[in-house]
Amino acid sequence: MLCDRCGKNPSVIHITGKGSYCADCNNQMMLEMFGKDNTFHYAKNIIISETDGKMHSFRIQHLILGNIVTWEAQEVGGNYYFQDVSDLNENGSDVAQRFFQKIINGVQYKSIEKKVSPASNLLHRDGMCYSLKEHGNISIEEDPESGYESIRFRIDDEFFTPEEAARMLSSYVGWNMKYQIESASEAYLGEDEYLVPVKINKRIILGKWNLLRELYLQEGHLREADQLDFDEGIQEIIEMLIILREHGNMDTAIEAGEQIIEELRHLTGPGEDFPFLDIDILSGVIHKYR
Repeated sequence: MLCDRCGKNPSVIHITGKGSYCADCNNQMMLEMFGKDNTFHYAKNIIISETDGKMHSFRIQHLILGNIVTWEAQEVGGNYYFQDVSDLNENGSDVAQRFFQKIINGVQYKSIEKKVSPASNLLHRDGMCYSLKEHGNISIEEDPESGYESIRFRIDDEFFTPEEAARMLSSYVGWNMKYQIESASEAYLGEDEYLVPVKINKRIILGKWNLLRELYLQEGHLREADQLDFDEGIQEIIEMLIILREHGNMDTAIEAGEQIIEELRHLTGPGEDFPFLDIDILSGVIHKYR
């Protein structure tokens, strides 16, 4: 079915009572509806090279769904697939560059180690012995070959059944596994990146906020000379709130975030954007997808 607006491209979204539209027409309509400028300027096709020279080509597409923007990168002729989600208020070109880095990390760092080995308890495929590295990235998907009645795992650019994934873990018998489930929009772990245990709660977040106030605010005013350090502190708070939001502590994230936002409203500082830009960012973080 072709797009009802341009009549050229295949439709990808249907809006009840209005019609079916391609990604480009849908995105333009959404921008017009919300009165936003088009900042989505990026390459629609990119090529990523592995360290051994193997090339992977991707088609990039974004789709505006209200205030949420979904992103996807599908490998042409291959199995790599990446997703991301952003807010319509974010600069589209900046988000695209962040998404490209996620794709690069996902392609260049391998979560599977392949080698020739006589080990019988590991997974054997294509003459190689497969085992999972000690840290990496695994996507959990419905398995279309089973009629979507079971799951499969996408690891690097290959698919595995739960039984095959278990075989790749058999070299770690006797060890413990710590895990962290994240949305598909989160960044991929790179070669030198690790999940490190960290304690985050409302007291710790507000303690960080109170320290920022003591260090950089004088009688409720932020000096221009302190703005960079203050912004770095706010970014740390934002990262803490995102972790809470993504891992089941949404109420705590909202309570801490709203308290900080309320106190920000009474502050003054350099430029017309302070504190409104910080308030908008914090509001977007704690209320995202709610």
